[in-house]
Amino acid sequence: MDTKSKKSNTHSNILKGFIVALFIIGISTFYVSGLWLTTNAIKWSVNPLFQDDYRDTYSFRETFDRLLSYSVETNMVYKSQGNIEDGKAINEDDLIESFKRYYNVADGIITSNTEIINDKLVLTGQIPDYLEENYLEYEYLVNNKLSTYRRIYIQNQLNTYSYEKNYLDSFKNFYYCIEDEKGNPIYGNAKSEDILKLKNYFIQQDDLTTNKMGKSSSDFYSKNIAQKNYRLYAGVPDNFVDGDTFYTENEAFNGAKNGTPYSLAILFTSLILCILMAVYIIRMAGQTERRGAVKLSGIDRIYNDIHLWLVVVSEVFLFVVFMNTLHPLYQQDKNIFTYIAIIIQYIVFLAMTLIGLSFLCSMSRQLKSKRLINHTLIVTLIVKIGRFFSNKSFKGWILFVILMYTTINSILIVLLMKSTRLFTFIFAITFVIFNLLFLIVLLKSLNSIATIMNIARQISTGNFNDTIDMKKISPSFTNLAKDIINIQQGLKTSVEEAVKGERMKAELITNVSHDLKTPLTSIITYIDLLKNEHLNNERADGYVEILNEKALRLKRLIEDLIEASKASSGNLKVTKQRIDLRQLFMMASGEFEDKLEEAGISFRINADEETIIYADGNHMWRIIENLISNALKYSMRNSRVYVNIFKTATTGVLVMKNISEIPLDVSPEMLTERFVRGEESRTTEGSGLGLSIAKSLSLLQGGDFSISVDGDLFKATVTMPLWEDEESDN
Repeated sequence: MDTKSKKSNTHSNILKGFIVALFIIGISTFYVSGLWLTTNAIKWSVNPLFQDDYRDTYSFRETFDRLLSYSVETNMVYKSQGNIEDGKAINEDDLIESFKRYYNVADGIITSNTEIINDKLVLTGQIPDYLEENYLEYEYLVNNKLSTYRRIYIQNQLNTYSYEKNYLDSFKNFYYCIEDEKGNPIYGNAKSEDILKLKNYFIQQDDLTTNKMGKSSSDFYSKNIAQKNYRLYAGVPDNFVDGDTFYTENEAFNGAKNGTPYSLAILFTSLILCILMAVYIIRMAGQTERRGAVKLSGIDRIYNDIHLWLVVVSEVFLFVVFMNTLHPLYQQDKNIFTYIAIIIQYIVFLAMTLIGLSFLCSMSRQLKSKRLINHTLIVTLIVKIGRFFSNKSFKGWILFVILMYTTINSILIVLLMKSTRLFTFIFAITFVIFNLLFLIVLLKSLNSIATIMNIARQISTGNFNDTIDMKKISPSFTNLAKDIINIQQGLKTSVEEAVKGERMKAELITNVSHDLKTPLTSIITYIDLLKNEHLNNERADGYVEILNEKALRLKRLIEDLIEASKASSGNLKVTKQRIDLRQLFMMASGEFEDKLEEAGISFRINADEETIIYADGNHMWRIIENLISNALKYSMRNSRVYVNIFKTATTGVLVMKNISEIPLDVSPEMLTERFVRGEESRTTEGSGLGLSIAKSLSLLQGGDFSISVDGDLFKATVTMPLWEDEESDN
């Protein structure tokens, strides 16, 4: 069965690929036939299907009219090359006007009071003084530039004469004859009686025109013919002979005329086939087998409305590109750029078609998957907003109420503006009552928010005893108030359990320490007795000394543990008084003078003359003692410890910095925890409680204790409130 299914899927995919290839071929055929029809329609102004003969086209009339003009101009105006070179073909007025245009000379007072004779400017009137400079400039142009410009003008006439004569001579299918007022032929390549025998001829005499060639658009030749009472005959043969543009265009026109029905048939046939294939492709989009599961494509991940917007933007952009490449099709002379433009048009047209087909296939897959509407950004946002408003802490009907309030007020305002006096009064009362009721509800809601915010503020400060009266809470905020109450109860329970745990821990430490202290006292006593017995045994004396040292260390550890427990739980008595921080530190450091000298550690103290703090003397002594002891144990041998004592606006500050002997791989926060030391090997005599005790004692006195580590640099900062005079009075 699996093999059969795979073969079926393969066959289906091959069929789809074949249909898509046929669709591309069909759309290409549609484009080519449309391009052929469009090009011919542009060339012949109207589709050749609606023209009877080439002579009825605009292209023929334009060429024929040009030949009429050239025949008159070359024979009656220019006459010959020698005539032009002698300057006899020049119209002086035309020459002067051309000269003035070339040099941007405007007609005015100067030109009306002057005359040009023999390429020189002659003054015929009076020139105002303020135009004297302009007159001199104009005089210079005429006297020095006009003769040169005349030669250029003659050369242009020669070029024009040569071009028009060659163009006229290149036509084998154009016959013309110019006769004087007596009927004698003067110029032309045929006799008038022969031209009149043609089916298509043209006669111009005075202002009368006999035209069987369609309307002529130029009156240049009619003016020249009328001025000399001449007569112009022109015509084309019934059957064109090979050798000029008339013959070439006639053949092209006949080909276009004969090919138009076939092109139209191909155009509509390919269009119908493309539509049928597109319907099949869209119908089978996403399905590998009939009535099988729909398989979405990667492009289907895009929201449908965004997809539509992208397609519209792309199609508009491509359409603009397509229209901008149509210009080369209007050119009569085709070149390489024309064919490049055609290729670009084809690519753009194919891209527009495939983008549209891809979009329709995507919509087909979305429709089959029943997510055409749901898979849009608008619907997704509406659903998400709805979920937000349906949250337990916020009711969706609040938004509905706001919208209804705005709508009702808008309606009432419109009715107030448009109604009569009686109804205006009624609507005004309704407007006032409605807004008063809404104001009452709004005030209750605002009061509810204020109550909830007050409870939240109390919770943030640690007060968990205040409660919310649910009767005073607006229904809009009932769920929010309940959530706040639940948070309050949860925090209260957590705090109570934490306090209970700390209390039990402190009691446990105290009890265990007390139980250890009694036998330890006995051990120390018996060690003292052994020391007084004079055992006369060096090894025994060494053992006793070690026992004494370890016992004393254990005693200090127990005392530190008890003190740390009391300090962290706040069970220590605090007696604040006036203390000189600098003097206290000097006294405490003096106690360690011998040990500091032995370790090679020296203090560098930088202290203000008087830093008086408000603290407990015993606790401050213990803090300083622990800091000095910590520096003594962990500082690098033969190094310096820097101590800064200063005061700020409200506090006295003690900063101690030293270089650690061992790397500090512990975070500053961990160093103030119990039993944590900066070195993991624990080769020093520290208990890991000194800094923890210092921090607890600092906080107990209303101060602060912080530690920072930068590489091997250890920095401890103690901050205490300054002594104030009014406190001494109390």
